[in-house]
Amino acid sequence: MDSAIKDGQDKGVDGDLLINVRIDQVQKNKPGSFFGLPEPYNCIEVEGDLVRLN
Repeated sequence: MDSAIKDGQDKGVDGDLLINVRIDQVQKNKPGSFFGLPEPYNCIEVEGDLVRLN
């Protein structure tokens, strides 16, 4: 078994493998320190189905 899968199981991750994965890069805003103006930053969102390997 791959060590990454084993490490995830040891940490309580509920599955072993992502399938039907969709990866999107989106731009979001977080509060800024300069007059409270929002600062844009890039974010990667990952969606998929988590399955367990036997």
